[in-house]
Amino acid sequence: MMFRIVGSLFLTVFLHTLALSQQTDNLTDGPEPEGGLSKLALIYYKINFTSAQRKMLEDVPLEFMYSVDANGNATLEDIKGIDDAAILDSLVAKSVRLPKFQPRVKDGIAESSIYFMKLTFPKYRLVNSYTAYPANRVTMDDFETIERSHWRQDIFFAGAANAFAGNAAEYLRPGGGFRMEFMYMNEKTVGGGLVISLFGNGSKKDYPIATSRAQNNAPPTMFVGGAVNRILISKERHELNAQLEFSYALQNVVSRDKTNNDYLQLKGFSPGITINYLMAFGKDRVQYTFGPRPMLIRNAVNFHAAVRPVFFNLHQASGVMFELGIGYRLSMYSILSYDLKPTHTN
Repeated sequence: MMFRIVGSLFLTVFLHTLALSQQTDNLTDGPEPEGGLSKLALIYYKINFTSAQRKMLEDVPLEFMYSVDANGNATLEDIKGIDDAAILDSLVAKSVRLPKFQPRVKDGIAESSIYFMKLTFPKYRLVNSYTAYPANRVTMDDFETIERSHWRQDIFFAGAANAFAGNAAEYLRPGGGFRMEFMYMNEKTVGGGLVISLFGNGSKKDYPIATSRAQNNAPPTMFVGGAVNRILISKERHELNAQLEFSYALQNVVSRDKTNNDYLQLKGFSPGITINYLMAFGKDRVQYTFGPRPMLIRNAVNFHAAVRPVFFNLHQASGVMFELGIGYRLSMYSILSYDLKPTHTN
C-alpha cells in the first residue's frame, strides 16, 4: 500500500515537472529595446519642451504603444495620456528614429509583436520669475543641476587683420584694427545686435580727388551697423555661427587741421558675412548682474573670418574687404531651471 502511495506521488510530481518543462520550452522572449528601456525613454527625456509644456507633463503617466516586426524594427502606433497637439507632435517627431529592438521569439522563431512603455516626466523646478530664484546668493558649487536657456547676451571684442581687393587694393595696403559686438540670442538660436569695426590701412597712393590738403597716410575706415546671426553647430563648449551684417561705412581721407575744421570723408554702404567659432574656457560662473537674479556667465575665445563688399561714393575706393581676427566673447545666459544641493536652502 505504501509503495502505491509513493509511486502515485512520484508519478504526479514527474508529470507536473514535465508539464513545467514543456511550458518553459514554449515561453516567448521579447520584444525588448536594445540597450534597455532607459535608452528608449531617453529619446523623449531629451525633448526641449517649453515651460508651459513641462508643467502640463508633470507627473502625467504616458503610455506608448509600438509595433515591432520580426526584424526588430519598431514603429510608434499610439500615445495615450496627453491630448496637447504640440506635445504630441514633439513626441511623434522623436519617434521617427527609434532604437533597434530584439524581436519577440517564440519557439526559436522571431515574429511580429506589440510593445508597451509607460513613461512619466519628473516634476521640474522651473525658474521663470524674478522671485523664484534663491533668496541667498549662490555659486556654481551650490547647484546640484542647472539648465541654461538658449537666450543670452554677448559682448565681443577682437583684434583683426584686413586687406582689400578690387579697386581699393590699388590705393590701400593690408592693415588691422578692432571689432566690437553687442548681440542678443533668443530661444530659437537666432540673434541680432550692433557691430562696430575700425581699421587702419596704409596708403599706397592718393585717391584721385581734388583737394589742396594732404591725404592721410593711413586713412581709417569705420563700419557701424546691425547684424543677425544663427547658430549652425552647438556643442557643450564649442559653437559655430554665421552672421549677416549691414553697415554704414565711413573713411577719413583728409583730416582737419588748424586752418580747416572739416574732414574729407568717403561714405557708403557695406553688407558682410562673418563666421564665428567659439571655444569656451575656464569654469562657468553664476553672477548677479541685475539685482538678485542670477545669470550664467561663460568666457570664450572667438575666432572670426569676414568678407564685406564696400561701396563708397568714390569708385576708386570701393572694393571687397577680407578680415581675420581673434578675440574674447563674454556670454550671459538666462537660467531656465535648477536644483540646489541638499545642504543649501533658499
